[in-house]
Amino acid sequence: MPFDGGCWHTLDPATLLITSHWTNLSGDGFPMIVENEYRHDDVASFAELATRQLPASALTPHDAPGSARFVAYQGRGWRSELRSTFVVDGEAWGAVMLLRASDVRPFTADEARFVAALGRRLAQAIRAAILVEEHATPSRHDVGLVVLDERNRIETLGGVLDEPAALGPALLSVAEFARAKRGTAQVRTPGPDGRWLVLHGALLGDDSSRVAVVVEPARSAELAPLYASAFGLTRRERDVLGEVLRGRSTTEIADRLSVTPYTIQDHLKSIFSKTDTATRSELVARLFFDHFEPRLGAPLRSDGTFAS
Repeated sequence: MPFDGGCWHTLDPATLLITSHWTNLSGDGFPMIVENEYRHDDVASFAELATRQLPASALTPHDAPGSARFVAYQGRGWRSELRSTFVVDGEAWGAVMLLRASDVRPFTADEARFVAALGRRLAQAIRAAILVEEHATPSRHDVGLVVLDERNRIETLGGVLDEPAALGPALLSVAEFARAKRGTAQVRTPGPDGRWLVLHGALLGDDSSRVAVVVEPARSAELAPLYASAFGLTRRERDVLGEVLRGRSTTEIADRLSVTPYTIQDHLKSIFSKTDTATRSELVARLFFDHFEPRLGAPLRSDGTFAS
């Protein structure tokens, strides 16, 4: 399927903030898209598409009257847009925006359905990549601070951040979401050395467009839900997994979740299948040695969790 311009994104499934992107476009196109996504109620946002049965849309200026995004497109010579969110098991892991020039026929509804059909497979691939850990990279425990001015230029850089530019998409997403004042501006993303980071953004004053972003290594408690999602566990299966990791018996879990022990056994069978394990001890061992044991050298926080 031909297109002239495109931008592919990965998303944090918990917040739907963009964590990385690849594009064949140049200039200020990506910052415009991020601002439009998080600060404007425009047509067919990635978050809105993620809630649709068909999470894709083919649009022209005729289909999007009053769209600030399409005003920007027309100024750049674009006439037609196809965008889709990649969803699996009710969670969005990525998104794409494709563009065609004014002298090319617009995208069609059939092409939108075609891209949507690929979305589940792409979401599964992104989700599976989460489980590939970089055990060879030693963990560092520094915390960084980035202050962005009203034009998203780095104004202040504190702490130890070797490659702040590599976090550009995540920094931009957090900054624009903080400016939108719609909730907590936070995203989990792999850093340039492979370790997982959490970015927290906040405005420097209610009447300011300057944003402070704290960058710190992700805690085990922050990564655990991400790994559970990456394994494809349902929300109820994640509840059961949490109780298993706390050492509770089947009867205890059933009482806490107000279901029968037989239902818990069914959930456990599904969890074992999805995590390629056969017993509770093997399940705990896999989660521990694959994802948490590499962090044992990290200091503990006051609540007893790993600092990274």
